[in-house]
Amino acid sequence: MGRAIEWESTIDGKCYEFSYQYVQRKHLLTVNGEEMSIRTSLSWPQLTRKFDLNGQEARLVIIENDFGRTIDIIYDGMYLRSKKKFTQLPKQDTAILIVLSALVPVATIIYLLPKTDALSYRMTVFLPLCFAVVSIAGCLFVSKIDALQLSIRRIFCATFILLSWAMCLFWAFTFGN
Repeated sequence: MGRAIEWESTIDGKCYEFSYQYVQRKHLLTVNGEEMSIRTSLSWPQLTRKFDLNGQEARLVIIENDFGRTIDIIYDGMYLRSKKKFTQLPKQDTAILIVLSALVPVATIIYLLPKTDALSYRMTVFLPLCFAVVSIAGCLFVSKIDALQLSIRRIFCATFILLSWAMCLFWAFTFGN
């Protein structure tokens, strides 16, 4: 049995007692002695599990690193245990990153189409599309990681896009000449 982590937080003037324990591959969260039903989100396994608190969605955040495990709850834009503000990657940032990733195959295909014959056309289109899909998936994945600071998430997304562009440019100039 794992050791229980307990803390108190005040929400809307009411005191809540939280207790978290990881037992037999199951996350057990109790609020004021009542076990919460936790829904796993489609994020990274370390990260968020959703549940309802006061009729609003809350997220149990589990951050594992070299120093151990940190447990916190995101509720109404705040981390309840650490009292820090929670910031998501803005939707317009995510949209811009996706558009930049989607432009990768378009630019590569426009560059390569006049230089390819019918047999190599599929390969000309396939690899840049793969780079774009991986880049978009990486950006969406990183944008959902609640445990990372906003600036770190932006850096990771920009890295995905830059690597995608670099691979496509390498592909275009190698294959196109």
